[in-house]
Amino acid sequence: MFDERYEVFLADNETARQIHHKVRYQVYCLEEGFEDRNDFDDNQERDEWDARSAHFTVRSKQSGEWVAAMRIIRPGREPLPIEDMCHIQHAEIPPNNSIAEISRLCIVDKCRRKNPSDSSSQEQAITYPHIVNHTQSPVANERVQKSEIILGLLRAAVDYSYENGISNWYFLTRPALARIINRLCIQLNKVGSPCDHRGIRYPFAANLRTAEKQATEGSSTIAAWRSSTIKSYRRFSELDIPAPDTLGDGLVAYG
Repeated sequence: MFDERYEVFLADNETARQIHHKVRYQVYCLEEGFEDRNDFDDNQERDEWDARSAHFTVRSKQSGEWVAAMRIIRPGREPLPIEDMCHIQHAEIPPNNSIAEISRLCIVDKCRRKNPSDSSSQEQAITYPHIVNHTQSPVANERVQKSEIILGLLRAAVDYSYENGISNWYFLTRPALARIINRLCIQLNKVGSPCDHRGIRYPFAANLRTAEKQATEGSSTIAAWRSSTIKSYRRFSELDIPAPDTLGDGLVAYG
């Protein structure tokens, strides 16, 4: 079960946001190459939407390493990124003040070390000892379950959304991720034509009440989660963490 192996944190201070952005840098710059690593001198992937977002990060309870991230771009006066990139065609989309966008949902994969002597690979291992290194880390023995982590993040997103007056979500995602989410009994509805954004991506929307009802009726695991007293996420400030300028290789030792 997710709660036995992982925990989700809301990044509610600067230290937490640094961790979140480093996980994104690991995935989007070093592993997937969606973003240019040279654009981020501090090894923290960011964009203009982060100031308007709630940031989440997943930690392995076994190793203390940070293995995934997600953000919720909150409603505002300006259009959401998906609305700028795609032509939304769905007639039932609600007003902007009740819909948020789920984005930067990512899970750290194995280190892509094509050549052990490659300098960029060595830099990755040195710079990120606190993030997953599957060649050396205890996380390598955990066999990270991607669908389990996605579900844990979405559960946190549901609770955060209810707490903050958000009733609907947008996703701009690849069909593969949409299929994973649908297999988890969370129904996504296609709301427009695909666009080219780091590859072909499709716009989807979900109503939280409808999606939660379908998920709890379709999955005994989700039904048990929703009736559990275990919190779907904690605030990072609840942890005893040193100030940002003192963080180093001990970043992992939070347990």
